[in-house]
Amino acid sequence: MGLEVYRCAAVFEFPLRLSRDPVFDHLSCTAGGAICICRRCRSGSSDRIQCAGGVGTAGQFAVSVAVGIFPSIALSRCTDGIDGDALLSWTRFDLHLDCSSSVQEGRPVNSSGHGLTIRGLAHRFGEKVVLDGIEWSLPNTGVVGLVGPNGAGKTTLFSIIAGFLHLQQGSLEILDAPRPGHPRLMGRLAVMPQDAIFARDVTILDQLMFLRSLDGVSGRRARIDVEEAMQRVDLEDELHRGAAVLSHGMGKRLGVAQAILGTPELVLLDEPTAGLDPANARQVRGIICELGKSALVIVSSHNLLELQEIIERVAIISEGKMVASGSVEEVTRRDRRFELRLGVKITSDQEDALRSCEKVRHISCIDDRLTVDLDASSEGGVDEALTELLQAMLKEGIPPRELREGASLEEAYLRLTGDSQQDPADR
Repeated sequence: MGLEVYRCAAVFEFPLRLSRDPVFDHLSCTAGGAICICRRCRSGSSDRIQCAGGVGTAGQFAVSVAVGIFPSIALSRCTDGIDGDALLSWTRFDLHLDCSSSVQEGRPVNSSGHGLTIRGLAHRFGEKVVLDGIEWSLPNTGVVGLVGPNGAGKTTLFSIIAGFLHLQQGSLEILDAPRPGHPRLMGRLAVMPQDAIFARDVTILDQLMFLRSLDGVSGRRARIDVEEAMQRVDLEDELHRGAAVLSHGMGKRLGVAQAILGTPELVLLDEPTAGLDPANARQVRGIICELGKSALVIVSSHNLLELQEIIERVAIISEGKMVASGSVEEVTRRDRRFELRLGVKITSDQEDALRSCEKVRHISCIDDRLTVDLDASSEGGVDEALTELLQAMLKEGIPPRELREGASLEEAYLRLTGDSQQDPADR
């Protein structure tokens, strides 16, 4: 059985240590910032894996992924936890393996056209409802934004999709797989947590090569995949160094590299550009857009202005409920932003006159540039609102020189979440 047993850890972020002893193997990994330690004990003809998970979801993650890959695994004992969910302390799981189970070979092809379908998804930690009746359907390609206030349920939703958390209620189909953690998802789903952790004293090459081996890719093919991913984030010179020497920004780009290894079909990215300088952030956005041509990429970010540059669709979560989803245009239909370059600098009286227009929701002016948010929810829509604004400008003797339209995701976010007291970019 050898190291094959550890294919159940395919979406763990990195290996810390792996012994070569064929009788007693152990593997330490992280999931979602928590640590999980798995070890294999052989007794006669039977095998047993013991998994210990720290505070968080790592222990349950080990179990859910293992059961997904090896259907004959049985959870025989769980101590110091609450049924494997909402772990409050170190938890040990004993898993018994039937050696006849094996990982399916080959890579399935998703011909359904659907990347993600969620129906009636609900999740709770104890008495607290974290997700409530989530309905979400996405195509198999494109870049999608997932936004919401802190504590809205975004990370929990990501964790369920990735298999980090057990599916409690509802259904979730990923690519052509009927549930999270299904064997068909091996090597096809990639995750980049906000603060991905890598081994400090193991070379980056070894860590990424190991991750490819978990997908059944090794040797020269794996080396090519690793080098290509590192080149895309401009870290090819760091392959033979440990993560300890990387700056925060370089570590962030390394997280992106591990998420784009090979050809994943669904990629979950949590704050992929946080902490990056403008040049590196732009580079990562370019990588995301390129990925979206052949894969479904879901990006969670508080930087709404940046996010709007790259996404085609968006979902907004507030207090565990999905309050809006669809194309950016559909979600922002009520809130249309226009930027105008004027021929003159307007006075405060002229600005007040424009602000008094019925369909002007917000207006600001800096030098000769005017930014206006219009209410386009009436029957006449944006055309009626814009006509009213331009007529008011001409009446006040304000000549517009240039007009540029831009839907305001930020305005829609604030309206739908009721979170108008804080700038979303500051969360």
